[in-house]
Amino acid sequence: MSCAPSGDLPGHLSDGETRHGEQESPALINWLNDHPDEHLSTSAIGHIELIRAATRAGAAATAAARTVAK
Repeated sequence: MSCAPSGDLPGHLSDGETRHGEQESPALINWLNDHPDEHLSTSAIGHIELIRAATRAGAAATAAARTVAK
């Protein structure tokens, strides 16, 4: 699976403000795409936020998020 930026998904929400196009996003996306076999981990909150954000983008994004969050 490869990562791509989406204008429909929020950037960072921890302080209650949505920011699009964070400066580090392209580098992170490139790193993730360059390391497809890297074992990654996140908290339960990260899994929930992934699915919640994907829900706003539609059914296909939600299904992909649920697959990734397993």
